[in-house]
Amino acid sequence: MISNAGAQIAGHGVVRATPAEEMAAFEKLGPHCKAALNDSVFPWSSIAVLRRFAQTKRDPSNADHDKDLADELRAIDKSRTEERKAS
Repeated sequence: MISNAGAQIAGHGVVRATPAEEMAAFEKLGPHCKAALNDSVFPWSSIAVLRRFAQTKRDPSNADHDKDLADELRAIDKSRTEERKAS
């Protein structure tokens, strides 16, 4: 197993997964979350993103849910990027 350390989603610590497990999780995400993960500065775990969908009772195949969570990821990524620049 490898560690996918990086930006963390609240309630989801470091995820340990193989690249194949990460790719399988990535394929279950909607297009907005896939784009957010691809565009982010910080690495995200696709598995943690799927867990966040489940935790918040949202469906990754629902376009509205997908966009909402992608917006959350982008906001966290932007905030962390600004924090890094400030330090």
